[in-house]
Amino acid sequence: LSAPAPACSVVITGLAAKESGYEARVSCTTAGGNGQFSGVSLACPRACVPEPPAAVAIEAVDLGVLRVQWHLVGGVPDVSDSVVSVRKIGETFWRVLDFATLKLTQEDSWTPVPPEHTCVTFAADTACLYEAAVCCRNSVGSGAYCDAVGPTEQVIVAKAPGRPRLVPPECCEPCQDGWQTRRPGVQPLSPTRGIVTS
Repeated sequence: LSAPAPACSVVITGLAAKESGYEARVSCTTAGGNGQFSGVSLACPRACVPEPPAAVAIEAVDLGVLRVQWHLVGGVPDVSDSVVSVRKIGETFWRVLDFATLKLTQEDSWTPVPPEHTCVTFAADTACLYEAAVCCRNSVGSGAYCDAVGPTEQVIVAKAPGRPRLVPPECCEPCQDGWQTRRPGVQPLSPTRGIVTS
């Protein structure tokens, strides 16, 4: 492959996915002939599903409104969209955020979050605590979910007049006396939950 001067980079397409990746070296040509090759570069990243996103966080930003945000981790090919899954603390099933409606759903058809968005807000029950997990997808497939984050510090309205109060974040599920630490044995999140591959 050759590139005319003064180009100092080139994009190569049509390469098959290889577990070992690829290596590259470069030489320059002048009127006097071909120069020596450079040293071999590090192996290029092989085509694979995206890494789990980083710095995932969920928080209450208003009465009955939650925000989930994350950072994309680079990969090859680029991320095509993200999947945001949310559940109430104490429940064993997850709901997927439909970006078209900004509502949580368990339907098989929904709109994922486009790659230019790494923050979403949506309506939620004011008396519940929530946790969230995010995974990314590209043309190779769906990456793994990040570790679930939460519970939220959800804003709820106090029964007596006054300012809204906060449910302590260390409280995880309702009980007869109020809230208690979440019980073990909650069903883990599946990376393929609700993902349409066709």
